[in-house]
Amino acid sequence: MLFAEKLPAQNSNEPANQDLTALSLDQLMKIEVQTASLHSQDIASAPGLVTVITAEQIEVNGYRTLGEALNHVMGFYVTYDHTYYSAGVAGFSVPGDWATRILVLVNGHSMTDNIFGSANYFGDDFALDMSLIRRIEIVRGPSSALYGSNGILATINVITRNPDKEHGTTVNMETDSFGEKKVTVTSARHLFRDSSLLVSGSAFNTSGQPDIFVSAWNSPATNNGNAANMDGSRGYRFFTDFKSGNWELLSLTGSREKIQPVSWSDTVFNDRGTRATDQSGFVDLQYTRDTDTRGSIRWRLYYDQYRYHGDYRYPMTDQNGDSGIDVNHEFDAGDWVGTQLTDRFSFLRGYLTAGSEIKFDLRALQSTADIQPVYRQNLYVNKLDKFAAGFLQQEWEVGPHLSLNFGGRYDWSLYRSSSFSPRAAAVFHPNGRNSVKLLYGRGFRNPNANELFFNDGKQNEGNLGLRPETADTFQLEVERKFGHSWKTSVEAYHVVDKGVIIPAYTSDNLIQFQNASRFRGYGVGMEVDGNLLPRLQLSASFQKQKAWLSGEVPANSPGNIGKLQLSSPLPLSHSTISGAFLYMSERTTLAGNRLGPVYLPEATLSARLTAGLSIRAGVRNLTNFKYSDPIGLTNTVDTLPQPGRTLFFTLSSHLPR
Repeated sequence: MLFAEKLPAQNSNEPANQDLTALSLDQLMKIEVQTASLHSQDIASAPGLVTVITAEQIEVNGYRTLGEALNHVMGFYVTYDHTYYSAGVAGFSVPGDWATRILVLVNGHSMTDNIFGSANYFGDDFALDMSLIRRIEIVRGPSSALYGSNGILATINVITRNPDKEHGTTVNMETDSFGEKKVTVTSARHLFRDSSLLVSGSAFNTSGQPDIFVSAWNSPATNNGNAANMDGSRGYRFFTDFKSGNWELLSLTGSREKIQPVSWSDTVFNDRGTRATDQSGFVDLQYTRDTDTRGSIRWRLYYDQYRYHGDYRYPMTDQNGDSGIDVNHEFDAGDWVGTQLTDRFSFLRGYLTAGSEIKFDLRALQSTADIQPVYRQNLYVNKLDKFAAGFLQQEWEVGPHLSLNFGGRYDWSLYRSSSFSPRAAAVFHPNGRNSVKLLYGRGFRNPNANELFFNDGKQNEGNLGLRPETADTFQLEVERKFGHSWKTSVEAYHVVDKGVIIPAYTSDNLIQFQNASRFRGYGVGMEVDGNLLPRLQLSASFQKQKAWLSGEVPANSPGNIGKLQLSSPLPLSHSTISGAFLYMSERTTLAGNRLGPVYLPEATLSARLTAGLSIRAGVRNLTNFKYSDPIGLTNTVDTLPQPGRTLFFTLSSHLPR
């Protein structure tokens, strides 16, 4: 994917955004990233397969959620069960399995909670507004050697805007054809000496898809299967970033309440009382200091929390044969604290990064209760864990053309099994226009508290015998530059995930998470970036992949994924038009039903009207293509239709300081 801005080095005075056409390909390839090795380095040297999505790309292409941005990255695909968006890569995105194998970070802070082990914040439940993002660093492949559990298939690090380089107040107002109403206010100020503050808050309310046809409920008694006005959501987000010298204090919190057209198990159809509310947030204090020309030390102390409220309304018949409603409430609460320390220094004619992390659960409560017609507690468990980890990473420059990276991390848990995660990388630059990367890494995922202990006796059964899953991944990337602005790359991967944890049905028809035999995936992808015309930018990718789960092709695993993006400035000053086409081949559902290919064209127009006023308008699913995604909420409903043609409009006003 093309990089639409040249990111300035730390403390640089050059502007953050520059026209892509003014930059050479060599300059673009020297954009610095930090996720692959915990320190800044250019993309070509990073020991990982890295894609960067910049703030300018987010604006020009109209990405309104993290899931939308990921859906345009080679090999990724996003599915929606009308409660959560889930991201898949390497052909793995099993419906109903919300424990992610994709690690999501915000400025290096893990967003994975201690209840569900999930970071599936790919929709409006992500607590960070897209207008606050400076860039998104996406590293395909395992990252457990640096970050621990959950870093199996990919790592996504969302880097926020720098308070030192932002000034004034910006107000964004957004609406769409599904009744969205959203307002975001962001203000940044220089306070004193080398201190600055950025504060942002937003609120949103959307009606969602007005009618969702659910074929399993197609009868006159259930509105002929039409879930009317059952897709709404509302919520808020709040973010602060205070920087003073080497210190930085981050705070992020958000809440999203979602009406569920289809919930877990068979709730009363077309009842707006069934809904799910997710709340998450953290406070993170960091100290960073450069120790020599390329060395640094970083310490962070953090507190996280997660809350889930679920209200479920089930049909029931009492002992007299009268119909009624059984109201069930779920409340889950997680609180944890931790600290990390990393030090990068010269060692053995190279650089060694040593790090450690300690984390303690303060609360990991899971509870469910029937509250109507008779109160009954079904589950109340609060099993606390403690974690400790240490890692080492050694880097060598072997002459002017070859760099090597070796490392490993050991993770210990009080009641989960310990894990060791090695990694190795060789990056070869025979000349200034070609490069080859050979990568190996092992990722792992611990079973989460929900998979281990959630045993309500009605729908779910815990499994204390679950083991961590581990995955070995081998990757190859060959890249070549052509002319002034063209780049092509070919990537191949092979991943074997042993003991993969997936949901299954017991003999009592309860959902229980179990260790499957293994997941295996192979894939080859090709990406091309460049300028077709002096000011017409193109990015295209195609990935062919094959996956097996316990010897069979898993549900929701497309064999082919294609992406095409075009963008160009318009004759009208400060305006840009972009278009995209997304393709995904056939998939199957959990019940074995086959879903056809998906073809989604889209377009976005962005324009700056005055120095402080800009607009953005776009259309998704331009041809109103009808398709469904496989879901795993209930064994009665196997698929849900996805939104048709959707229009959106954003107005932004910036008031300088």
